[in-house]
Amino acid sequence: MPLRDYLKKQPAPLVSKGAGCFMRAALNSKKQPALAFADEIGFPNSANATKIPNLMPSNTAPIIFRQPERTPMPQLDWQSIENIAYQIIVDAVHSISRQHPRETVYAAIFHNFYCDNAHLYFPSLSVGTEELLARVVEKYQSEYGSTASRTELEQSLRWSGADLAEYLFDGGAAGNAAAQSVQAAVRQEADWDDLYDRFRQCFPRACRRATEDLLRAKLVAPDFVAVACDEDEELIAPSLTPEQLQRHFPEFV
Repeated sequence: MPLRDYLKKQPAPLVSKGAGCFMRAALNSKKQPALAFADEIGFPNSANATKIPNLMPSNTAPIIFRQPERTPMPQLDWQSIENIAYQIIVDAVHSISRQHPRETVYAAIFHNFYCDNAHLYFPSLSVGTEELLARVVEKYQSEYGSTASRTELEQSLRWSGADLAEYLFDGGAAGNAAAQSVQAAVRQEADWDDLYDRFRQCFPRACRRATEDLLRAKLVAPDFVAVACDEDEELIAPSLTPEQLQRHFPEFV
């Protein structure tokens, strides 16, 4: 008896409820499917599938059940995010130089990096000048009653973007859109760590470019640096050259 006639006389294959239509159609079709996916026949995963009797000749390709492939994340324009960060530094330094031409700009500091695996935000940028730092030190001594010496306060506050917030800049519309694009690319919980790390790495690269260009334009002090100061202090070193790191953050050398 031909195989096709034999199969027509067999009872419905032993598969999970809801899958029989697919399997009977497959057996009655003129072309046998070489491959069947679990999601095509109603199985959430292969563990739910009941074994199908081996009715096929030995030379027939087996029916294989497997998990559907993970949807790939959209490709993000990381260079564009780096360019936005770079432009924010340059524009902020130009703005402070125009508004306070007698002040000496020594730093541009990215800070307030934040991601809670539900929302991601573009960091803030503070521009540090020697004169602003002196005012902040004075405030700590006179208003906050700090007993630390002036030198100690200058050292501890020099790279504190939050304390230099008098000259604070946010990411603006471009920065917010960049952060939203990264957040929108998340497909599952495991994506957050990789995407947030790649997002953060845009800022040290932007800092090094901005430092080089601003020094060349002579708009800043000779030892000026732009630096990304995240909570874990992982972005400081890649923001600087080895010489700059040794001069400003010797504890990281």
